[in-house]
Amino acid sequence: MGSNLRFYLLTAFFVVLVAAAWWLLGDYGSESDRPSAEGEGESSRVAESVAAGRDRPARVYVDDGQEKKHGVASSARTARDEPQTARRLEEDLAGNGVIRGVVTHSGAGPAAAATVTLIAEASPGVGSGFRVVHRSVVHADSTGKYEATQLPVDKQYQLKAVTATEFSAQRIYLSRTRPEIEVDFRLEEGGPIEGWVRDEANAPIPDASLYPSQQEGREGPVPGLRAQELRGLTDAQGHFSVHVNPGNWRFFVKADGYAPLETPFFAVGKRDAEIVLARGGSISGTVVDDDGAPVVNAGVLAWPTSDYGYAFGSSEARSGAGGEFTLTGLADGTYHLMLTGPNSQGWDRESATEITLEVGEHKTDLRLVYSTASKVAISGRVTAASGNPVAGASVRAHGRGPVRSFGEVQTDADGNYTITGLQNVEHYVSVSHPAFSAENRDGVLGGSRNVDFLLEARGTIEGRVVSRSSSQPVTSFDIMYAEGRRTGLDPEIQRDFMSISDPDGAFRLEGIDVGEVTVFVRASGYEWGNVLAEIRRGQPSVNLLVRLDPCAAVEGIVTDTHRAPLEGALVFAGASPPDESARAHS
Repeated sequence: MGSNLRFYLLTAFFVVLVAAAWWLLGDYGSESDRPSAEGEGESSRVAESVAAGRDRPARVYVDDGQEKKHGVASSARTARDEPQTARRLEEDLAGNGVIRGVVTHSGAGPAAAATVTLIAEASPGVGSGFRVVHRSVVHADSTGKYEATQLPVDKQYQLKAVTATEFSAQRIYLSRTRPEIEVDFRLEEGGPIEGWVRDEANAPIPDASLYPSQQEGREGPVPGLRAQELRGLTDAQGHFSVHVNPGNWRFFVKADGYAPLETPFFAVGKRDAEIVLARGGSISGTVVDDDGAPVVNAGVLAWPTSDYGYAFGSSEARSGAGGEFTLTGLADGTYHLMLTGPNSQGWDRESATEITLEVGEHKTDLRLVYSTASKVAISGRVTAASGNPVAGASVRAHGRGPVRSFGEVQTDADGNYTITGLQNVEHYVSVSHPAFSAENRDGVLGGSRNVDFLLEARGTIEGRVVSRSSSQPVTSFDIMYAEGRRTGLDPEIQRDFMSISDPDGAFRLEGIDVGEVTVFVRASGYEWGNVLAEIRRGQPSVNLLVRLDPCAAVEGIVTDTHRAPLEGALVFAGASPPDESARAHS
């Protein structure tokens, strides 16, 4: 009987082992089941850099304020015809956010197996760039549909959809008040520029940001919005892959602890770009008040004074428990050191300290005085119409009159805010949040308390586009909206059109401020249409029916004198545009 018992026990143990092995393989998949990366030697590159069908792991980040923890999320597609979401290994990343939509090719039709990368960001302040707090990857199914679930909410997201020869990029905000949103992609022609970012010792630099630009010279205060949409990140091996339109591009490159760099131009399709960053200089010291006591959480900003004086080349930090601070990643040059109060972002330029750094120089033991003499605060609370507190809202106070007084803070988890370091003058106070309509109040005296704000949720416009003559749906069209009553659009605004393909002619526009807006629709074979809509307080949803009038269409082929097809020619009807600027937007 004892030998039989041992036999049964051994058999049960063996069954448990087999079941466990089966569960693990079923959950994660074996290497032989995964599609291999063609022509790719490094399987660890991030999924945002891949063309359709490649299998690379996507890193997931959790920023706890001190260090970044790393997990791995598989981006492999299975044989099932369903959108596949990246697996998360960090339990505290789970949220209730959902982003779904459809990816279509530039020439219409579903972009099956397109790779969609979703990166959640947080911006710690001026000059500090964006901090990655979450990343996941999904793949579109055979109908072009994708879905990403369990996403953190109240975050700004950078979204990218790519195939081997096309791409599209968008930036959206996912809020707790609307945790499920639809984001469609219409891909455009383009390809990747790939390469590596390393230091002078040839060591890889992970998490470096690359902002692409086709412009000569500097782009202004920060890399433009388009550059932020197309921004790429290096993986653990320092590798990057940034999808852009055809042509030559250069990058603004920034990484913690390294001097920022502007690269030469690279052609789309380049796979071996080498970018070397040098360790930047640093400035460290302490922030004290008028009595010499350390100031905790004071803001310190180094702002370049030369032609390089824009946010891309600056550095920002907050003082610690002893008032200590360190600014890193500074290029050589002269800087203004500016201070702001605890929990405030209103920089005091009038009392700035000037300091010059040589290449790689480290200046230490600086003593900066944040004077609180004659300064007051404005405080209050921001809530939604539902009564719930609004966390993460930006509250700004602009002083009136000749005395400079400015401050900016974000509301805490309970919706409370306090703007310190202000002068005793009247202020214009404004509140903004991506999920709510902006509010403001004028004539707020410095030192005021209980300056509360009630925010209305941004509105949504839904509807259909149909032919006026037949009442049949227009299944492919471009749509946009502009604030106020309008009958036409400036050329620059026309760039905001987004393309929609839907068998019922349906559309949905989100994130619209309270007030009147004009919705514009254009479609091939129809005259432009526009409809006035109004988002009202307490009624954030509007339904529209847009009727388009059919019109004549002219199609053909443009060739040169040798009858060769001519790509990029501008074709317009009617009188010639008056100048090249208008011609470019005709």
